[in-house]
This record gives sequence, C-alpha cells and structure tokens, in this order.
Amino acid sequence: MSQLNTHIQVGRVGQLKDVGANLVITVCSNNPYKNGNGEWIDNPEWIDHTIFARQDSRIKWAREKLDSGDLVQVTSRPKQTEWKAANGERRFGYTFAVEDIQHLADKPAKKTEAPAAKPQGKKAR
Repeated sequence: MSQLNTHIQVGRVGQLKDVGANLVITVCSNNPYKNGNGEWIDNPEWIDHTIFARQDSRIKWAREKLDSGDLVQVTSRPKQTEWKAANGERRFGYTFAVEDIQHLADKPAKKTEAPAAKPQGKKAR
C-alpha cells in the first residue's frame, strides 16, 4: 500500500520573500465557522510555502507571474523541522515544500464608484 502526505491550499498570495536562494510564498485561505449565535466568523489560515533553489524555473515563474492578492492553488509536501531556540529548547515546526503551484486568478480589482447613469433620452427609431 502506498502512502501519501500532500497538502493542497487554494488561497490568496500574501507576499513573496527571498530566504537565501529559496522563495517563500505566503498564502491565506479562510476557514470560516459558525459561532454559538449562528454567525459566521472568519478564520484566516496563513501558510508559508517554500520553493527551494533547485526549482529555479519555478522560482522565476513565481516572481514573474504572482502578485499579492492573486488566487493560487499550491500543492506542497509538509516536512517536520526541528531547531534549537535561543534559550536552548528544542522547537518543532513544518516546512511546506512546493511541488506544484498554479495561478488561478489575478487580484480582484478594487470597487470604484458606480458609473454615472446614462442620460435617458428618446430612443432613435
């Protein structure tokens, strides 16, 4: 039996930042829930996805095509990491290593004032 450990996230790009030779893309998805009063509460989930240097063509594509606010689908492989904190304690976290990323839509345009109503004259016949 094969085993699989994959994370798929659809959300909006927060930022792209260089970390050494790697590129980290922060993506936000909303996971709303209903509270005890039946009201929907936003629950944003921000995840950093890392494109490693060996994927240089993917890094180049992301820098050229992605902007903050764009809608993306990221497929990553979570990997547990361990480090020592400044106080000497062992800490654990996850690195999400990008396996695939797709641009789904550009950032939504800001809503502007409604256009002025067209003058209502007699229709030409």
